[in-house]
Amino acid sequence: MDKKFGNYEDMDALTLDQFAVFVAIAETGSFAGAARRMGRAQSAVTYAVQKLEEQTGLALFDRTAYRPVLSEAGRALLPHARRVVEDVASYRRQAAGIAQGVEAELTVALSSLVPLAQVTPALGRLHAGFPGVQLRLLIQPDEQAVASLQDAEADLALALDLPGLPAWAERIALADLDMVFVAAREHPLAGLTGPQAPEILAEHLQIAVSVERAARRGRDHGVISVNRWYVPDVATKQALLRAGLGWGSMPRAMVAEDLAEGRLVLLQPAGSAATRNRPRAILAAIHHRERPPGPAARAFIAGMQAG
Repeated sequence: MDKKFGNYEDMDALTLDQFAVFVAIAETGSFAGAARRMGRAQSAVTYAVQKLEEQTGLALFDRTAYRPVLSEAGRALLPHARRVVEDVASYRRQAAGIAQGVEAELTVALSSLVPLAQVTPALGRLHAGFPGVQLRLLIQPDEQAVASLQDAEADLALALDLPGLPAWAERIALADLDMVFVAAREHPLAGLTGPQAPEILAEHLQIAVSVERAARRGRDHGVISVNRWYVPDVATKQALLRAGLGWGSMPRAMVAEDLAEGRLVLLQPAGSAATRNRPRAILAAIHHRERPPGPAARAFIAGMQAG
């Protein structure tokens, strides 16, 4: 291959600095502008791009005009040069963050009862403050979200602060979760007037979200009916409630449209038993005592607290 068209050995000699100079010239529109931006002599900028062109085997700029203009090859290769420069800058930022204790990855187990709209603002702040942190979001029933912490499958859980959390679980209260009891408008309970006594509610099928192992262990938080069905997620529960198969508690935000359009109606449980067995509607950030939150997780928690 003719030397002026470059070869593989020449390509191996490409440097990050050459790509940075190439990008600077393209963005400022001149060799002088690139030199000012980079704090260098113009001759150093000219030499760097000339070496890049020589090693690439292509003219990246048309120099016949007063100002350098990207050639066809230059326009095609500029996005690749930008990506190299940006990837290296990202690498440096993330490496510096990890050296300072910032998590490379953050796995959050999110209760399926928590409306995503309540979480997305904090996620936005997390990304803005820690753009290099890779996030994995798990949507799980409360018991499974806590179990994910124990199994080291998650770094943080956002779940209801239910009674009986393990001794290793540290929690930080975040917000109240407005929970309501609902049933389809065709359900027998919907036709009753006034508050419903616990024994009346208990006569009807209750739909609850729970993982099988929690249900088998008798951890029936918020379940008062003798006849109960367990489903793996809140979407299934909502579908069964709409179908009139049972009654249950739901976050008000998730059933607001159903209530407004009359598919579901609010129930009014009466008596201490219903209140006592209703799920505690306190959303908490939970972590394992032996694995405290890192900087990114703490920022996420602060974002949730800020609302």
